[in-house]
Amino acid sequence: MDTSDYNNACFAGISSLFATLLAEESQSEDCLYLNVTTPTYRGSWEKLPVMVWIHGGAWVTGSGGGLYDPKHLVNQGDVVVVTINYRLGVFGFGWHQALNNTEGGTLKGNYAIRDMVQSLEWVRDNITEFGGDRDNVTIFGESAGGWSVCNLLAIPNAAGLFDKAIIQSGGCPAMTEAEAQNVMDGVVTDLQCTGTDAEIRSCLQGASVEDLQLAATGDAPAGVNLNMASVVDGQLLPDHPLEVIESGQHNAAEVILGTNDEEIPAPIFIGVNSSAAYDDILASVFPSPVDRESLRQHYDLWQYGSYSNATAHLQTDLYFRCQSRRLAGALTASQAQDVYLYEFNLPVSTVPTTHGLDLLYLFANPTPLLPLSYDLHRDMLERWTSFARNGRPSGQWWEPTWHPYQTGNHARYRLGNILGMEYPHDDTGCDILDSLPNYRYMGEPNDWFMTRVTPLIGLLDWVLDTIFPSE
Repeated sequence: MDTSDYNNACFAGISSLFATLLAEESQSEDCLYLNVTTPTYRGSWEKLPVMVWIHGGAWVTGSGGGLYDPKHLVNQGDVVVVTINYRLGVFGFGWHQALNNTEGGTLKGNYAIRDMVQSLEWVRDNITEFGGDRDNVTIFGESAGGWSVCNLLAIPNAAGLFDKAIIQSGGCPAMTEAEAQNVMDGVVTDLQCTGTDAEIRSCLQGASVEDLQLAATGDAPAGVNLNMASVVDGQLLPDHPLEVIESGQHNAAEVILGTNDEEIPAPIFIGVNSSAAYDDILASVFPSPVDRESLRQHYDLWQYGSYSNATAHLQTDLYFRCQSRRLAGALTASQAQDVYLYEFNLPVSTVPTTHGLDLLYLFANPTPLLPLSYDLHRDMLERWTSFARNGRPSGQWWEPTWHPYQTGNHARYRLGNILGMEYPHDDTGCDILDSLPNYRYMGEPNDWFMTRVTPLIGLLDWVLDTIFPSE
């Protein structure tokens, strides 16, 4: 086999149009590959720290391939990096009793998470052949890759397969079996699969990839649906990941976690320009008028200047920042290992630090064509690889010390045009969200994501449907 290039990506769990637009490699069921990158020149002959990258893409698209070239991490940090593929969307997370009720009944969904565990087992068994230290493994991921890392912290089957973890712009989503069955019932109905479990299973197995993608997407705007997630099955995943961590039953590890300053930018909500429109979009996630009124007291015009800006900050807090703070607190309270919280900001203040831009600094090489700062690029690589080496995100001796998270002052490191610690004295938004118990444990991501009902996304959906009509 030629190992000088990336192999197939897994079939995306979104519409075939988006799957084609976003694909870096050819897509196939034959996709469960991983890639190992080692330094061009070794700093020593000692075994090197291993970093296993889990890609993002809302658990419906992406791969461990071309977008994530780890050569800068590998060569500047003197580490071995492994990037992995896992099954996506309905193929990786589809949960239905007809699929579960097979002979023996031992394999109950969560296929994508099982792929990740198997990849880590491969690393344990084989990475020494590539100069890696099997006893010094860091898992790291962004967005859905961060979701995956949180899930792996909570999965007993992953115990002993890693000892450090990095969660970038992620949280801890997981659905109940009933919620997942409800999602998959829509797919089964759309494909007109009926009869016994065996007949439904045969129908699903006979459906084309394109039909499964469209059925899983349903009526989601722009062909993107975030309704697939890991499932609390009592087998692979014993409970909601955050509950497992809060109880101290997780795979304890040193952890770095954090978010970008403006994960969801205000232009996404350009149509939210009145009090009525603001309340409508709040109601899409917060059905209780009491909850909405509590949030309005903080996310208001006086503080944020416009309804679209207030909505964007609420969405960033709800979906990303407050989840990271909550997870940092749970980990700090339930384990002896240190936890490090951060916030990432672009060095160019006029450019919003939106979701995914931190990846440019982690994987890309600084260039005048992008808002990159070599100092920030170097600092991020140093902190990430130092953490992988010894569990401490250290920089050069003259650079600020990154102190562990403290619940009392929410200490976090600021990655951006100003490097150093900050101690937020007022974090009212997260305090309010933490006081609303219904939003503590993230379930189906689509239930949290307000952008799906905004006019901008609706316009994109209409344009794509007009240009590429469904058959």
